[in-house]
Amino acid sequence: QGRWISNIRWNYGHTTIPRHLRDIFVTEYGVADLRGKSDEECIIAMLSICDAQFHAPLVAEAVQARKLPADFRIPAAWSANTANTLRERQRKARAQGLLPDYPFGSDFDVVELRLLAALGWLRKATATPRAWPSLLAALASPGASEPQALARMGLATPHSLRERLLARALRGALARTAPSGQGSQGEAA
Repeated sequence: QGRWISNIRWNYGHTTIPRHLRDIFVTEYGVADLRGKSDEECIIAMLSICDAQFHAPLVAEAVQARKLPADFRIPAAWSANTANTLRERQRKARAQGLLPDYPFGSDFDVVELRLLAALGWLRKATATPRAWPSLLAALASPGASEPQALARMGLATPHSLRERLLARALRGALARTAPSGQGSQGEAA
């Protein structure tokens, strides 16, 4: 526990796949079509869709087993197989509207979707003391006027100081997570 391991393994004692059943493998970094390929070609295809941090040990095992030549080198392009690179690609796709939050639909209505973004922003803004300045800025600004969202959270008519602070924080978070053209801040969560 507490360490990263790859789903792409050199060997796994509980599963055996005969050559004629090798098929297509999909990871977050791509697709490897292994049908009809030699062992070396399969290993190279699997390495191409493996997280970069696991390349070296897998290559070492393959070289030791003589499935790859001793002078095999990972292509530079494969070093981009990292979680940070994926996050950046997703961020760009989301900004272009190509990657919706729920591509297969959801039961959330428009108000709930707005609340999900705002509450996610609030969670990040309260997670560490370094994030508190943005929370304080949200409290200081009047924020968005979204009565349906406030009502859904039971903060439409706050009765106590705590509820007024929560409503103010929620309005600030709603303003900061408003889609472009809706809010004053337009900052994404």
